[in-house]
Amino acid sequence: MGTGFDFEPFLKDSVGVEQEGVRNFFINRNLSIQLARDTRLIDYASMSKVDGKRKTIDQFITNPNDVDAIQSAMQELYVFDEQIRTLWVNFEGKKRLLGLSYLKEIGWFNMTFIDSKELLLINKFSIIPILSVLFFISLLAVGLTLNGLVLTPINELKKRMKQLKEGDYEVEMPLVQGHDEIASLSRQFKEMVDYVRANNKALEEKVQERTLGLMQSEKKLNIILDSVEAYIYIKDARYRYLYANKKTCDLFGVSLEEVIGKEDSAFFDEATSRILRSVDVQVIQYGKKMTREEVNTDVRGEVTTAYLSTKIPLQDEEGTIYALCGISTDITERKKTEELIKSLAFHDSLTGLPNRRMLDERLRFFMTQSKRTGQCGALMVIDLDNFKPLNDTFGHKAGDELLVDAAKRLLACVRESDTVARFGGDEFVVVLSVLSSDENRAKEHAMASATVILHELSRPYRVDVEVDGTCTTIEHHCTASIGLQLFCPRRLSADKLFLDADKAMYTAKQKGRNRVEFFEENE
Repeated sequence: MGTGFDFEPFLKDSVGVEQEGVRNFFINRNLSIQLARDTRLIDYASMSKVDGKRKTIDQFITNPNDVDAIQSAMQELYVFDEQIRTLWVNFEGKKRLLGLSYLKEIGWFNMTFIDSKELLLINKFSIIPILSVLFFISLLAVGLTLNGLVLTPINELKKRMKQLKEGDYEVEMPLVQGHDEIASLSRQFKEMVDYVRANNKALEEKVQERTLGLMQSEKKLNIILDSVEAYIYIKDARYRYLYANKKTCDLFGVSLEEVIGKEDSAFFDEATSRILRSVDVQVIQYGKKMTREEVNTDVRGEVTTAYLSTKIPLQDEEGTIYALCGISTDITERKKTEELIKSLAFHDSLTGLPNRRMLDERLRFFMTQSKRTGQCGALMVIDLDNFKPLNDTFGHKAGDELLVDAAKRLLACVRESDTVARFGGDEFVVVLSVLSSDENRAKEHAMASATVILHELSRPYRVDVEVDGTCTTIEHHCTASIGLQLFCPRRLSADKLFLDADKAMYTAKQKGRNRVEFFEENE
């Protein structure tokens, strides 16, 4: 290195034979032309060019069989380390003698084509001497000179480039002294390394800066998410938790590290986990946004909580769903309030029995059922006897206590399929469903039930009252007057049914109270 040998003139001389009918090339094993005199094919300083942008020698070979012969000769030279091979080929439409040698120091093949018509003109030199001179020059000059001036520096550059490729940006590139192409190439490599090193340093600084910024942003985001009064979480495509905010972790009673990678079965009972999975499948597999109310029970089966949950699919740039994000809010208290409001709307606040509104709905249902099945039912209107004196003497508190007791007695006398309702004041209504398809038998069943009720309501009531500022328990006697009417598939509306049963109840009162009366048309 550093001898000042100029490689370019040597290469020009090697391919620049001016003898008419003589063409000289350097090619590689892929038949790509590396050096040629004709600059339309390739320029002299061509070692840095990519093979795909070079022309190949086979483009000038007329007969395909000649190409096979050339490749076979190249293979033999490469394998057996021969110095020279000669063969006849058709080059650019002319029969030419080809001299071929392998320059193992640089991995190229030297090709010399001689026009057969020019053989006589160059006879004074003879073919063999010409070829010998050409190949001697190529082998000797390239083999000796290039090894020191080209190959060694190139190999050193390759070594450093490999280090650079492996990420060693602190590698020092060797600098070849001189003014030839190799020296220029080494300077360019060094400049490139310096540029890459500088850019890499700048990139690292930017990455560090952005990483710090992302960490700070993530910290701020976590603070926000942890302060939200909602359960926020992310699950991957295999339904495992990727993230959970503090509220979610507190619900599960574990840290974030213990949540990540777990499925719902780790935190909820089997039934809840199964339902949650079915919803998640709709989001992950079908890309649906799901909003629904959930009633979840923990893994111990001890705590049941109602949630309003929204789950949305998360997609990458290609539209592939890779996860879901869920936001759930605790609506347990809201549901309790709703149930309470519903209960107050359809139930008596004192006794807890269905009120008149619910009674109307159930009666219409039973009557519709009767028309469909052919089974008769009965409506019973009950009014307590001797209730008013208790209210007047001891106040509404004592009266309310008796009404609650009466309600309990009524519920104990009927079937679960029947309905007991408070109609108002000391008046109750009982609906007996599915008695019999035969009216007479249905009437007998209704009368039997009414008789049992009459007996139970007639038993003495023990009521706590206040007398002269002292709380004491008294015994109060109450009876009941009961009116009955059947409802069968062939007749009566709900309103008419009420009127008939109510008339029957007043008939019982008129006949002395503490009795049951069926409605009769002549009433």
